[in-house]
Amino acid sequence: MREVRGDLVSVNESEEHYRELFENSRAYSRRLIEAQEAERRRISRELHDQVGQILTAVKMNLHSLWEKCDAPEIQASIQDNMEVIDEAMDQVRDLSVDLRPLLLDDFGLVVALRWYLDRQSSIATEFNAHGLCEDDRFSTELETACFRIVQEAVTNVLRHAKANQIVVTLERSESNLMLLISDDGVGFDLSMLRNGAATLGLRGMEERVHALGGLLTIESSPSLGTKICVRFPICCAQRSSGIDLAYC
Repeated sequence: MREVRGDLVSVNESEEHYRELFENSRAYSRRLIEAQEAERRRISRELHDQVGQILTAVKMNLHSLWEKCDAPEIQASIQDNMEVIDEAMDQVRDLSVDLRPLLLDDFGLVVALRWYLDRQSSIATEFNAHGLCEDDRFSTELETACFRIVQEAVTNVLRHAKANQIVVTLERSESNLMLLISDDGVGFDLSMLRNGAATLGLRGMEERVHALGGLLTIESSPSLGTKICVRFPICCAQRSSGIDLAYC
């Protein structure tokens, strides 16, 4: 009996040790993601406010020169330069949005996701929000994680899936926020994830889910498309997390 009790104590101590390691790992992941997002937010605002304002000022000066100049050749050259500045401003705006969309901070997840999906011109998109209003807000961490997962999923679909449509659904229950992303593309072999050869940014998704105590489920196989389901706890209670892979 003493040996059995000793073994039980040893097992309990081991479980407690691994539980502590797991919680420390999750806390570290959260701090790392928070630091990354803070830096993205800072650079995004600098691009939007400072670089954007400089380009606007340069364009206004060129326009003033264009109005004062009577030579058609010089006016044409100035016009060409203003068009180049317009392109640069568009690129700065896109970079700023990709780094950190201001809509996410100012208006929340529902508005930001609807706006982001509406921006996609190369694929049909559908967005559904069940049990949510546009002014519903969640923690900054949770809203950021959902937005980044959708952003990564859309990028993957456009690059690899050869899909015609992507559907994003956000649904709220009493204690969970569900995020569903599906496409009708070529899919992929999930064995690469099991073998540790994950690509397509799926490991990045898992890290964000892991950091917030959520659960990520991926269903895919060649020619059958891909479905990504994420469940985040809305409350502050600690939940287990992980990734579940399943073939369709």
